[in-house]
Amino acid sequence: MRERRQSLLTAVILAAACVPGHNRHAAEAAPSANDVLTVRLDGVGPIRVGMSVAEASHAVGLELKEEVPDASTERCKYVLSPELSGIAFMVFDEKIARVDVLDSRYRTTAGARVGISEAELVKLYPAITLTPNTYQEEWHDLRVATRDGRFALIFITDGKNVVNYRSGLTEPVGWIEGCL
Repeated sequence: MRERRQSLLTAVILAAACVPGHNRHAAEAAPSANDVLTVRLDGVGPIRVGMSVAEASHAVGLELKEEVPDASTERCKYVLSPELSGIAFMVFDEKIARVDVLDSRYRTTAGARVGISEAELVKLYPAITLTPNTYQEEWHDLRVATRDGRFALIFITDGKNVVNYRSGLTEPVGWIEGCL
């Protein structure tokens, strides 16, 4: 069962990463409209955790739709837009619950992004906590949360650099296998 869940999560992440125009090393890519979207603990750009998919689509001016319908459950799914390559939105109970970021074009309010080193991340977030990654022995999960504990941000590193991160409501951000 665990292998099936891990395989489904991998499929969702790969589907989001394979969106046309996605470039994990986009720091070298030409600037685009995506560059203005800043990731916060409670959302990205004009999209806020708690919005419906329709509200989020309207706020960003793009259609967000379910990319891998067979991978969703009744209460949880991922939506994305080809125009926002490298970002996927987890929807839980019909509301945006978290943002998954796989592309270096999207920075947090503190300036963190995919590709920065763990050392740089610690400088940006001095109160960050580091734990071993559940699936990869050399990898780490680095976590930051709001003082009230409502929102969190988890950076996944390969032991050296950030490979992806997610932000949003604390509980969904902590679901390492996404909607599974």
